[in-house]
Amino acid sequence: MRVIFVESCEVEVINSFDEALDDAESSTEIFNPGDIIEFDILDPPTRFDGAEDTMNINVQFPDGSVCFGMSREWFNELT
Repeated sequence: MRVIFVESCEVEVINSFDEALDDAESSTEIFNPGDIIEFDILDPPTRFDGAEDTMNINVQFPDGSVCFGMSREWFNELT
């Protein structure tokens, strides 16, 4: 999916995860209005009550890194 951001946002991106050590390497990414990026939607997150969170999505970037809980309000899909 290719998107253009309509709001500024700062997200935590998980770059790698070692299950044996339960350790994640992460970085902070800042997107500004007009930024165009690509990612795949993994699945919607689950809220604490177990229901599906329809306002946010989990995404994976082309380099394999992931972001959990990205708000759908921050971007528009490009066709």
